[in-house]
Amino acid sequence: MYLRYDRPVFFALGAMSPAFRLARYKEWIEKGWALDLNDAVRVNGQQRRLARLHANERLTENWPLRRHIIAFRRQAHLARIILTVARSCAFCSKESPTHITHLVPPSRGGADELGNMLPCCENCHEERHEHTPNSWAEGKSERVLRAVLDAI
Repeated sequence: MYLRYDRPVFFALGAMSPAFRLARYKEWIEKGWALDLNDAVRVNGQQRRLARLHANERLTENWPLRRHIIAFRRQAHLARIILTVARSCAFCSKESPTHITHLVPPSRGGADELGNMLPCCENCHEERHEHTPNSWAEGKSERVLRAVLDAI
């Protein structure tokens, strides 16, 4: 049984045959929901977009989660950039670094920018996270400290 509606209800363009779409568009024109065939196609797209927005619930309470996802993807992208260009650890000069560390940690106001990220090996990464920046720098050589300061 074919259902009748009091407003146009969208349909997926690839799901229906061209003959079915044309019949539906003609019905919309007869009921005054669309002016002509082009307008009927536009109305269908508009209804489809509105339904997609309601299905995704793009309301204001979902914005913080979306911002968090975007920030995570940005950080992962910057890490990939640094690791593809870097040839050695910034602290111990070990070849092929596998981790990224922040000069100023994000918890202390550091930004997720290329200038605040350094490539490092797994050992240096773990060692750096066990200490505060000042206590970490106490036992390091002047060469390592100079490399860190040059990167800032």
